[in-house]
Amino acid sequence: MPSGLKRIQRKLRELDELFPAKVTLEWQPQPGSQSLAYHCPADELFYGGSPGGGKSDLILGLALTQHRRSLILRRRALDLAAIKVRLAEITGRVPTNEFRVNGRYIQLGGCKDESSKYKYQGQAHDLKAFDEVNQFLETQYTYIKTWNRTAEPGQRCRTVCSFNPPTSPEQRWIISYLAPWLDKKHPRPAMSGEVRYYIGRDEVDGPEPQQGITPMSRCFILSKTSDNALLMATGYDRLLANLPPELAALTDFASSMQDDPYQVIPTAWVELAQDRWRQRWGAGYDPTRTNETMPTIRNILQDAIAGDIARGGTDETVIATRHGDNVFLWGYPGKDTPDGATAASKLLQHRQGNARMSIDVIGWGSSCHDHLKGLGHQPYAFNGSTASALRTRSGQFGFVNKRAEAYWKLREMLDPEHGATLALPPHPKLLGDLTAPRWFLSLRGIQVEEKAEIKKRLGRSPDTGDAVVMVCDVGALVYGSAF
Repeated sequence: MPSGLKRIQRKLRELDELFPAKVTLEWQPQPGSQSLAYHCPADELFYGGSPGGGKSDLILGLALTQHRRSLILRRRALDLAAIKVRLAEITGRVPTNEFRVNGRYIQLGGCKDESSKYKYQGQAHDLKAFDEVNQFLETQYTYIKTWNRTAEPGQRCRTVCSFNPPTSPEQRWIISYLAPWLDKKHPRPAMSGEVRYYIGRDEVDGPEPQQGITPMSRCFILSKTSDNALLMATGYDRLLANLPPELAALTDFASSMQDDPYQVIPTAWVELAQDRWRQRWGAGYDPTRTNETMPTIRNILQDAIAGDIARGGTDETVIATRHGDNVFLWGYPGKDTPDGATAASKLLQHRQGNARMSIDVIGWGSSCHDHLKGLGHQPYAFNGSTASALRTRSGQFGFVNKRAEAYWKLREMLDPEHGATLALPPHPKLLGDLTAPRWFLSLRGIQVEEKAEIKKRLGRSPDTGDAVVMVCDVGALVYGSAF
């Protein structure tokens, strides 16, 4: 046994000797939504809604009464103060970040940066709990919950998340993750408390194994302030009812998302474009399965094709095609395009006729671009850092570089005041990618923030959005305008 682990176990035994062997706990779930969440059978439980619904209390109650080893996380470790206060109220002890009571181990921690997730690698807990999970990056959540396991016979394992309605594009991943419950446009909506089943990202019909893989169950339960008798007795509901408009959204999933004042493309404009896509191509097509064949688009002239190229790693190679005012997407894990030749082959696989090609040549795309040229093609080298000579539709502002120009031109294509007809696929990543970038006005014109900054906030590279921006920019090359 490693010496470090021996020291930890010795310390834990010393702590046990300092406290009584048994603490009487009076905690129990309140009737209503909290009790439903407490007894929910799902592997992944998301408990969210209005402030004061007893969400954090549910996590503590489960850790203190149902689980042997629990990890309770907030995005910032400083925000654990309220958790510790409540833990002290329930147990009568002053909690530390590694707390033991009645033979149960509770670890408290933070995950401030995207890379902070690695400090939890390999740490097994039968309860992984994320308080205010929408503040976490999706990559942090999916990585840390990997070690939701136990070696104790009969001990249940589960991941439990609490959250208020998301309020920014960076938090939109939770809407996609819980699409049957939270996305109003989902073709098969789920009710609060309904359990659904998933293999990876794909929803399946039931818990039966498929190709040797047993699905994981997922559930969302809406928390309600009215179910918290303790807060209702103190009049907290009256305070919520009198919140100013900018804070009232915290109580309502339907109106929680608010655009940043300097968001390049308004969320509503992207949603309108995705609605147009559904109307033309049907709600039954699953846009998350980006490599499904769409034979019907073969009947529409392909104007442009663009590729945002990845080479290994966690990023994707994303290919976008545009047929008139319809955009389609195909995605490949970076490992499937290990070199420029392979990436070029994928691009040509989806190209039709003499459609103009555009390749992002910053980074791995340069090899793909050079390979296409070697085959006798004439792809456009999209370099976001090059200078721009264009101006906004009004003529009032110029652009710092090509990246700003291309994003702003897509914004203008989606503007409903100018008769927008562009249809974008309802891929969950696309909405987040296109609504994340922010802009500012410099002495040289409009500038869009760097891709690295967007990646830092989203926890992933906005490859899907960049591919769509590029394929629409090619349209301007062909027609001299939007279309």
